[in-house]
Amino acid sequence: MGQLKVNNISKRFGAVAALDGVSFEAGPASVVAVLGPNSAGKSTLLNCVASVLRLDGGSIEIGNARVGYLGHSSFLYDDLDALANLTFWARLAGVDGYSQKVRGLLEAAGLDRHGDKKVRALSAGMEKKLSICRAVINDPEVLILDEPFSALDESARCFAFDCIRRVRECGGIVLFTTHQLELAREVATHTLALCGGKVVSYGRVGVKA
Repeated sequence: MGQLKVNNISKRFGAVAALDGVSFEAGPASVVAVLGPNSAGKSTLLNCVASVLRLDGGSIEIGNARVGYLGHSSFLYDDLDALANLTFWARLAGVDGYSQKVRGLLEAAGLDRHGDKKVRALSAGMEKKLSICRAVINDPEVLILDEPFSALDESARCFAFDCIRRVRECGGIVLFTTHQLELAREVATHTLALCGGKVVSYGRVGVKA
């Protein structure tokens, strides 16, 4: 994986500038925690990097990297069970040996005994873990996670941390938002602070996972 380069990007929703001249770069094995108050532009930034939203200005360079994305929507099908959901996304991504991969992720997430449950029957925490499994099913080189630690207990947070670590250890880049500063310090190599759609600060942190 090369670098993620965000160059002077802007995004407006009507008269509101959600992002205004945001620029930063992240190199291989970087984990960037995006911080800031509500309406700072955190989710908008992640959606732009994931190509969910179209930019109004600037550019994002990501190359041909495989991207994994966890947004506010789970992208799971309520009427399919957990195993069928992951199998669908693995096949869509062209994952080799997808059956073994799917079962391995369910086991790692502690969901192996819930594989036959429909998504609508899962708890909020189990659904979040399944969503994280979906985001990493294609072994992403760039992993984008919007509030990955919300609705998770301690064991589930450990699973989320492990997914982030694996991407970083393979030389990938992780970009995630959180309001939980202590959790950010545990796993991030860099922090990016936004306020009012602008970058307030960007740099390395001292504590790594």
